[in-house]
Amino acid sequence: EQDRQKREAATKELSKMASDFKTYFAKSELADKVVVTQDDQSITLNFKDGMLFDSGSAVLRADAFGALDGVANELIRYADNDLKIEGHTDNRPIQTTQYPNNMYLSSARAISVFIYFVDEKSMDPMRISTEGFGEYRPIAPNDTPENRSKNRRVEIKIMSKFYSNPSVQ
Repeated sequence: EQDRQKREAATKELSKMASDFKTYFAKSELADKVVVTQDDQSITLNFKDGMLFDSGSAVLRADAFGALDGVANELIRYADNDLKIEGHTDNRPIQTTQYPNNMYLSSARAISVFIYFVDEKSMDPMRISTEGFGEYRPIAPNDTPENRSKNRRVEIKIMSKFYSNPSVQ
């Protein structure tokens, strides 16, 4: 019974959050650049390829700051919710002095977003984690330039407070 109540509360919370973010992105003209999805324990903000980073780079683009500022301002409303920032790449090999492979690049991109949120937006680092998945969690086959582009992304998962914060019951 308690598990069912927790699931129902989480679903209600996440549905409202997803709706709020979709409305925000529509108003800020980012609806075609950020996709919002929901599952049982979180909503995901999927920042499409090229929006935050140039190819082969983990340095935030100058035009990424406006989008991240807006998202951070929305996230501040959810101070009880943990965040997971995930970096993803396509399966094309990368080998530079800075990023010997896609795992390094995807991790560095997630960390760049984390540092921006903490250093520039004063978000609580205790509620944010980062993960790099390299090419190992594609959302499309890596068989065309368009599909590879879908796989190059940064995702911010906002966890339900009913699952991420032990003090919320």
